[in-house]
Amino acid sequence: MLLPGRNFANESVCAMKNKQRYRESDMPVKLTFQSLKEVTNNFADKLGSGASAEVYRGEFNGEVIAVKKLPFRIGTDEKQFQNEYEHLKRLKHPNIVRLVGFCDETEHAFVEYKGKTIIAEEIHRALCLECLPKGPLSDYLHEKYTGHSWHTRFQIINGMCEGLKYIHEVSVVHLDIKPGNILLDAEMIPKIADFGISRLLVEECIREATQLGTMYTTIEGKGLRRYHCIYGLKNIANK
Repeated sequence: MLLPGRNFANESVCAMKNKQRYRESDMPVKLTFQSLKEVTNNFADKLGSGASAEVYRGEFNGEVIAVKKLPFRIGTDEKQFQNEYEHLKRLKHPNIVRLVGFCDETEHAFVEYKGKTIIAEEIHRALCLECLPKGPLSDYLHEKYTGHSWHTRFQIINGMCEGLKYIHEVSVVHLDIKPGNILLDAEMIPKIADFGISRLLVEECIREATQLGTMYTTIEGKGLRRYHCIYGLKNIANK
Protein backbone atom coordinates (compact mmCIF):
# COMPACT_ATOMS: atom_id res chain seq x y z
CA MET A 1 0.00 0.00 0.00
CA LEU A 2 1.31 3.46 -0.88
CA LEU A 3 1.82 5.98 1.89
CA PRO A 4 -0.23 9.23 1.71
CA GLY A 5 1.54 12.19 0.21
CA ARG A 6 4.24 10.16 -1.56
CA ASN A 7 4.87 10.51 -5.28
CA PHE A 8 5.50 6.86 -6.13
CA ALA A 9 6.46 7.40 -9.77
CA ASN A 10 8.98 10.17 -9.03
CA GLU A 11 10.55 8.20 -6.19
CA SER A 12 10.95 5.15 -8.43
CA VAL A 13 12.66 7.13 -11.18
CA CYS A 14 15.02 8.87 -8.74
CA ALA A 15 15.91 5.63 -6.98
CA MET A 16 16.65 3.90 -10.27
CA LYS A 17 18.89 6.73 -11.47
CA ASN A 18 20.80 6.81 -8.19
CA LYS A 19 21.48 3.07 -8.32
CA GLN A 20 22.79 2.96 -11.88
CA ARG A 21 26.54 2.56 -12.02
CA TYR A 22 26.96 3.76 -15.57
CA ARG A 23 30.27 4.97 -16.93
CA GLU A 24 29.77 6.93 -20.10
CA SER A 25 33.49 7.11 -20.88
CA ASP A 26 33.87 3.32 -21.14
CA MET A 27 35.00 2.05 -24.52
CA PRO A 28 35.15 -1.63 -25.50
CA VAL A 29 38.53 -3.35 -25.38
CA LYS A 30 39.71 -5.61 -28.20
CA LEU A 31 40.68 -9.04 -26.85
CA THR A 32 42.54 -11.90 -28.46
CA PHE A 33 40.96 -15.34 -28.51
CA GLN A 34 43.63 -16.50 -26.07
CA SER A 35 42.57 -13.71 -23.72
CA LEU A 36 38.96 -14.89 -24.00
CA LYS A 37 40.06 -18.37 -22.94
CA GLU A 38 41.80 -16.91 -19.93
CA VAL A 39 38.95 -14.66 -18.74
CA THR A 40 36.43 -17.52 -19.12
CA ASN A 41 38.69 -20.27 -17.75
CA ASN A 42 38.61 -21.93 -21.17
CA PHE A 43 34.82 -21.39 -21.48
CA ALA A 44 34.14 -23.49 -18.39
CA ASP A 45 30.99 -21.79 -17.06
CA LYS A 46 28.21 -21.74 -19.63
CA LEU A 47 25.40 -19.35 -18.76
CA GLY A 48 23.14 -20.17 -21.67
CA SER A 49 22.81 -20.66 -25.39
CA GLY A 50 20.55 -19.77 -28.26
CA ALA A 51 20.23 -20.23 -31.97
CA SER A 52 22.96 -17.72 -32.75
CA ALA A 53 25.34 -17.73 -29.77
CA GLU A 54 26.61 -19.35 -26.58
CA VAL A 55 27.15 -17.24 -23.45
CA TYR A 56 29.88 -17.90 -20.87
CA ARG A 57 30.74 -16.33 -17.54
CA GLY A 58 34.06 -14.52 -17.36
CA GLU A 59 36.05 -12.07 -15.25
CA PHE A 60 37.84 -9.11 -16.80
CA ASN A 61 39.55 -6.25 -14.95
CA GLY A 62 37.84 -7.28 -11.72
CA GLU A 63 34.37 -7.29 -13.29
CA VAL A 64 32.12 -10.27 -13.96
CA ILE A 65 31.18 -10.30 -17.64
CA ALA A 66 29.09 -12.36 -20.02
CA VAL A 67 31.00 -13.53 -23.10
CA LYS A 68 28.68 -14.00 -26.06
CA LYS A 69 30.56 -16.41 -28.34
CA LEU A 70 29.25 -16.43 -31.89
CA PRO A 71 29.66 -19.19 -34.47
CA PHE A 72 31.18 -18.27 -37.78
CA ARG A 73 29.00 -18.86 -40.78
CA ILE A 74 29.38 -16.75 -43.90
CA GLY A 75 26.37 -14.52 -44.44
CA THR A 76 23.80 -13.59 -41.80
CA ASP A 77 25.87 -14.44 -38.70
CA GLU A 78 28.80 -12.40 -39.95
CA LYS A 79 26.58 -9.37 -40.61
CA GLN A 80 24.79 -9.66 -37.28
CA PHE A 81 28.06 -9.66 -35.34
CA GLN A 82 29.31 -6.54 -37.07
CA ASN A 83 25.92 -4.88 -36.72
CA GLU A 84 25.60 -5.57 -33.00
CA TYR A 85 29.19 -4.52 -32.32
CA GLU A 86 28.85 -1.21 -34.18
CA HIS A 87 25.62 -0.30 -32.40
CA LEU A 88 26.69 -1.30 -28.89
CA LYS A 89 30.01 0.52 -29.34
CA ARG A 90 28.23 3.85 -29.67
CA LEU A 91 25.08 3.33 -27.60
CA LYS A 92 25.73 4.72 -24.10
CA HIS A 93 22.74 4.62 -21.76
CA PRO A 94 21.93 3.12 -18.34
CA ASN A 95 19.16 0.99 -19.87
CA ILE A 96 21.26 -0.42 -22.72
CA VAL A 97 23.54 -3.38 -22.03
CA ARG A 98 27.15 -2.18 -21.87
CA LEU A 99 29.78 -3.57 -24.24
CA VAL A 100 32.99 -4.25 -22.28
CA GLY A 101 35.08 -5.81 -25.03
CA PHE A 102 35.08 -7.87 -28.20
CA CYS A 103 37.06 -10.43 -30.15
CA ASP A 104 37.33 -10.63 -33.94
CA GLU A 105 40.32 -12.79 -34.77
CA THR A 106 41.33 -15.05 -37.63
CA GLU A 107 43.47 -18.05 -36.77
CA HIS A 108 45.19 -20.34 -39.26
CA ALA A 109 45.12 -24.05 -38.48
CA PHE A 110 46.08 -27.32 -40.18
CA VAL A 111 43.03 -29.49 -40.88
CA GLU A 112 42.31 -32.68 -42.78
CA TYR A 113 40.19 -32.24 -45.91
CA LYS A 114 39.50 -35.07 -48.36
CA GLY A 115 42.57 -36.95 -47.27
CA LYS A 116 44.84 -33.93 -47.46
CA THR A 117 46.22 -31.58 -44.83
CA ILE A 118 45.40 -27.99 -45.65
CA ILE A 119 45.65 -24.62 -43.94
CA ALA A 120 42.21 -23.27 -43.04
CA GLU A 121 41.01 -20.07 -41.47
CA GLU A 122 39.21 -20.33 -38.15
CA ILE A 123 37.41 -17.11 -37.22
CA HIS A 124 36.69 -16.34 -33.57
CA ARG A 125 34.09 -13.72 -32.76
CA ALA A 126 32.67 -12.74 -29.38
CA LEU A 127 31.09 -9.82 -27.57
CA CYS A 128 31.96 -9.24 -23.91
CA LEU A 129 29.02 -7.65 -22.10
CA GLU A 130 28.32 -6.55 -18.57
CA CYS A 131 26.91 -9.51 -16.66
CA LEU A 132 23.28 -9.05 -15.59
CA PRO A 133 22.66 -11.64 -12.85
CA LYS A 134 18.87 -11.57 -12.79
CA GLY A 135 18.72 -12.78 -16.39
CA PRO A 136 16.01 -12.10 -18.96
CA LEU A 137 12.66 -10.56 -18.12
CA SER A 138 11.00 -13.59 -19.70
CA ASP A 139 11.96 -15.62 -16.61
CA TYR A 140 9.56 -13.54 -14.53
CA LEU A 141 6.47 -13.57 -16.73
CA HIS A 142 5.24 -17.16 -16.36
CA GLU A 143 2.14 -17.99 -14.34
CA LYS A 144 3.95 -19.79 -11.50
CA TYR A 145 6.05 -16.75 -10.67
CA THR A 146 4.56 -14.73 -7.78
CA GLY A 147 5.84 -11.45 -9.16
CA HIS A 148 7.39 -8.26 -7.81
CA SER A 149 5.99 -5.16 -6.11
CA TRP A 150 4.47 -2.39 -8.18
CA HIS A 151 7.55 -0.31 -7.38
CA THR A 152 9.79 -2.86 -9.15
CA ARG A 153 7.35 -3.32 -12.02
CA PHE A 154 7.26 0.42 -12.60
CA GLN A 155 11.07 0.53 -12.48
CA ILE A 156 11.27 -2.16 -15.18
CA ILE A 157 8.67 -0.58 -17.47
CA ASN A 158 10.09 2.91 -17.04
CA GLY A 159 13.63 1.68 -17.73
CA MET A 160 12.55 -0.07 -20.91
CA CYS A 161 10.80 3.10 -22.09
CA GLU A 162 13.88 5.23 -21.34
CA GLY A 163 16.17 2.85 -23.19
CA LEU A 164 13.88 2.64 -26.21
CA LYS A 165 13.41 6.42 -26.26
CA TYR A 166 17.18 6.86 -26.28
CA ILE A 167 17.91 4.50 -29.18
CA HIS A 168 15.14 6.12 -31.25
CA GLU A 169 16.60 9.55 -30.54
CA VAL A 170 19.91 8.40 -32.03
CA SER A 171 18.09 6.95 -35.08
CA VAL A 172 18.33 3.24 -34.19
CA VAL A 173 15.47 0.76 -34.33
CA HIS A 174 15.93 -2.47 -32.40
CA LEU A 175 13.38 -4.63 -34.30
CA ASP A 176 13.46 -7.50 -31.79
CA ILE A 177 12.03 -6.10 -28.55
CA LYS A 178 10.75 -9.03 -26.48
CA PRO A 179 11.08 -10.26 -22.86
CA GLY A 180 14.06 -12.48 -23.71
CA ASN A 181 16.02 -9.43 -24.90
CA ILE A 182 15.40 -7.36 -21.77
CA LEU A 183 18.03 -8.28 -19.15
CA LEU A 184 17.89 -7.37 -15.46
CA ASP A 185 20.76 -6.43 -13.18
CA ALA A 186 21.03 -7.28 -9.49
CA GLU A 187 18.65 -4.45 -8.58
CA MET A 188 16.11 -5.34 -11.29
CA ILE A 189 17.10 -2.42 -13.51
CA PRO A 190 16.33 -3.39 -17.13
CA LYS A 191 18.83 -3.26 -19.98
CA ILE A 192 17.90 -3.69 -23.63
CA ALA A 193 20.15 -6.29 -25.27
CA ASP A 194 20.68 -8.20 -28.54
CA PHE A 195 21.15 -5.59 -31.26
CA GLY A 196 22.05 -8.16 -33.92
CA ILE A 197 19.32 -7.11 -36.34
CA SER A 198 18.91 -3.48 -35.26
CA ARG A 199 19.07 -0.88 -37.98
CA LEU A 200 19.67 2.81 -38.51
CA LEU A 201 16.56 4.63 -39.67
CA VAL A 202 18.45 5.98 -42.66
CA GLU A 203 19.01 2.48 -43.98
CA GLU A 204 16.70 1.04 -46.62
CA CYS A 205 16.59 -2.46 -45.19
CA ILE A 206 13.69 -2.53 -42.74
CA ARG A 207 11.90 -5.28 -44.63
CA GLU A 208 14.89 -7.62 -44.39
CA ALA A 209 15.28 -6.92 -40.66
CA THR A 210 11.64 -7.58 -39.82
CA GLN A 211 11.87 -10.98 -41.46
CA LEU A 212 14.69 -11.86 -39.04
CA GLY A 213 13.21 -10.36 -35.89
CA THR A 214 10.17 -10.93 -33.72
CA MET A 215 7.17 -10.02 -35.85
CA TYR A 216 4.19 -8.22 -34.36
CA THR A 217 2.59 -6.98 -37.58
CA THR A 218 2.62 -7.62 -41.31
CA ILE A 219 3.39 -3.97 -42.12
CA GLU A 220 6.67 -3.68 -44.01
CA GLY A 221 8.86 -0.84 -45.20
CA LYS A 222 9.57 2.61 -43.84
CA GLY A 223 6.21 2.92 -42.10
CA LEU A 224 7.19 0.17 -39.68
CA ARG A 225 10.30 1.75 -38.14
CA ARG A 226 9.78 2.89 -34.56
CA TYR A 227 6.31 1.39 -34.29
CA HIS A 228 7.70 -2.14 -34.49
CA CYS A 229 9.73 -1.55 -31.31
CA ILE A 230 6.95 0.36 -29.54
CA TYR A 231 4.44 -2.40 -30.25
CA GLY A 232 6.89 -4.93 -28.83
CA LEU A 233 7.25 -2.80 -25.69
CA LYS A 234 3.47 -2.57 -25.37
CA ASN A 235 3.18 -6.36 -25.49
CA ILE A 236 5.77 -6.73 -22.72
CA ALA A 237 4.06 -4.14 -20.50
CA ASN A 238 0.71 -5.91 -20.90
CA LYS A 239 2.23 -9.09 -19.48
